Amino acid sequence: MFFSVLKWIGVAYLSYLGVRSLLTAWRPKAVSPSEGIETAQTWPLLRREALVAFSNPKAYVLFALFLPQFLHADSVSFAPAIMLAGLAYILIEFVCALLYAGAGHLLGRGRISLSRQRWLDGISGSLMVSLAGWLALAKRQA
Repeated sequence: MFFSVLKWIGVAYLSYLGVRSLLTAWRPKAVSPSEGIETAQTWPLLRREALVAFSNPKAYVLFALFLPQFLHADSVSFAPAIMLAGLAYILIEFVCALLYAGAGHLLGRGRISLSRQRWLDGISGSLMVSLAGWLALAKRQA
């Protein structure tokens, strides 16, 4: 029952984000780069990103349930292997955060045309709505 409730919360949230993105894609004009955008200092942003990464339940599930089944169970090699996996995960998270920051910088500076912004919003919204539909139709394997 818990997984079913969690699934439908995920479906609702993905649908909401997708529809919101699709509505944004049909906006009549571009938002000025100076409207509603706060500039922030680097260190507070890095602290916030670290807090989000450390409080991410997906990471805990990954390390507690998923990764250990692919590692050797003996105590000698398990600790270095899980630490190496953790470092790889942190590196991947860092690269993704840099890519998101770079994309946000380009969008915030107005270097992407309105038509490209609309395409980006439309594609991401369509993907989220599609994923919500896929999740809604997915059956749990026993």
